[in-house]
Amino acid sequence: MYMAFMGGKDRLALALLAWALAAEANVELPDVVEDVQAVSQVQPPTAFVTAPPKFLPDSAYIHSMPPADSSGRMHFYISAMVLFYAGVVVLGTFILWLGTKCKNCKAEPEHILSSLEDGSDAPQLPPRKAGLSRRCKRALFAITFSFTYSATLAAAFASGATGRLSQKTGLCWEVYLILFGTAGAWQITQAIIAAVILPKGRRYGLKTFFTASLSGMCPIISDAYDTLKDMILAALCWQSGVTFVQVIGILSLVHLAALHIYCSFFDDKCLAQLCGSHLSVLVASTEDTTPEDTSSKQLPLCRRLCNTILPMLYKQVTPTKRKLMILENVPQAFFAICYLKVIGGSLFVGLLNLAIPVP
Repeated sequence: MYMAFMGGKDRLALALLAWALAAEANVELPDVVEDVQAVSQVQPPTAFVTAPPKFLPDSAYIHSMPPADSSGRMHFYISAMVLFYAGVVVLGTFILWLGTKCKNCKAEPEHILSSLEDGSDAPQLPPRKAGLSRRCKRALFAITFSFTYSATLAAAFASGATGRLSQKTGLCWEVYLILFGTAGAWQITQAIIAAVILPKGRRYGLKTFFTASLSGMCPIISDAYDTLKDMILAALCWQSGVTFVQVIGILSLVHLAALHIYCSFFDDKCLAQLCGSHLSVLVASTEDTTPEDTSSKQLPLCRRLCNTILPMLYKQVTPTKRKLMILENVPQAFFAICYLKVIGGSLFVGLLNLAIPVP
């Protein structure tokens, strides 16, 4: 009877799995790509896209797909990533807002109480950041980068081993979605930690998580994106079967690891720059809990947008950022040139490693 019961549970699990896989094809999402095109043509965004019938299909299935199905598959996963990112931003912003409320709603900030007891005129404000020590930042960065390095390495080489790695798109869209989801989960985890360790008397602004998420998740800006494209290049080099190109791929992996180890232990400025990407929420600045100055809210919309965007753009051209770009992207660009010279035929490699080298 027990075996029959177990067999019944197994059949039920298989039935539920089959139902989930069958229902997957009926999932519809707003087609972000088509909606953007519609809005650009002053039309209402009403397009939807259906989920592909297979998750992580094999290479033969991908190559045999008609152009319309291939385009629809791309639209679905791009839309899924955009909507997922929007959900991450909303949830992360709510967590930081809730943490601020919980830390400052019951009692006066500790720095004000202590200053009143001492009889001093000017209270000692808490630090602008959440208070992670340099040693803690170094340890967290080492753990985070090690996970990013391992996850992207496994994704790239597993895709190559299963025939899903291509010169046209790199990884499958499903793998991109999984990696993007992992990055979003880490951003939410950081928000929870930041809300817990937030000092009393400080708060996070409503734009804090959004700005931090751009540094931590956005392609081209985040260091995780740069790590992923280097891993894809190394996997493509290994997949080529040419000994010289395979050696280039190994050198790419060694260079990437060695550079981050050097920055982690021997260059505090580069470490701070990398922490701004891998630990973007935890190192985000906080604000005082005093009432906001409403004069900035009276500025024109364009001026407020410039005040928000220009600091982010400046961070991409600081001396430390330029140093990192030279140390990381120049060797990787050389490796990409060697790959294209010997193997050729990959616009994907040329675009990501030569035309858009900014991490």
